Amino acid sequence: MNIGIDILWKDLDEVEENNINGIVLANEVLDALPVERITFSKGKLLRQAVSIDKKSHKLYFDEMQITSELRKSIELAKSELGIIIPPEDAHEGWTTEWHVDNSKWLEAIYGKINNGILLIIDYAKEAKKYYTSKNSDGTIVSYENQKMTNNVLDSPGNCDLTSHVCIETLINDAETLGFDTVGITKQGEALLALGLAERLYGIQKEIKEDLSNALLRREALLRLVDPVCLGDFKWFVFKKFNEKKMNINSTCLR
Repeated sequence: MNIGIDILWKDLDEVEENNINGIVLANEVLDALPVERITFSKGKLLRQAVSIDKKSHKLYFDEMQITSELRKSIELAKSELGIIIPPEDAHEGWTTEWHVDNSKWLEAIYGKINNGILLIIDYAKEAKKYYTSKNSDGTIVSYENQKMTNNVLDSPGNCDLTSHVCIETLINDAETLGFDTVGITKQGEALLALGLAERLYGIQKEIKEDLSNALLRREALLRLVDPVCLGDFKWFVFKKFNEKKMNINSTCLR
């Protein structure tokens, strides 16, 4: 069906440098990027590795030495952001994720944008909630057939693995590259500011005409703002303008 919109699919590598004048939308992209898993074991930090049992042929978590690059990244986060890994009251076996690939992805996007906006929509936590001793196993989970499990090594190859983004490290990575941070907000607040309440009110008028369809549409919209569902998504907005006279104003990010 032709709706009058030209759509061209390209891999990121096919996009020329400084060629994007517009908006880059990354909806649940960063939560799918690879992460390092680091664990506090016998008084020191180690990388959590994956090994296979030769008899059962099942995967299990193992430990290996932390790399100098990973250690440097953790020390930098401590000096610049005050993030302490592990937290001072961490117990034996405390484990979390470290988002080493975010900066690489952001760097690739930054190089493609000439004048534009990067909108990242994802589940995210503040560092003080992410890297606390109470959060002793990070946020990584596995999804298969829309069912969640914490056993991420179960049914390998058939599941989607996901982990939350750390708000402070993401913003720091973006700004270090040269992005300006426009703002961050919850999805529910953003959509309400952009007119979702009016859309909901409009559906109420349709209830008499088609009750079943109107209720389905209303439920779908409410899921977008419900904190238990998708309303707790975080919207990160970054900008890169080579032409300084260009700017944006936002009613939902102030």
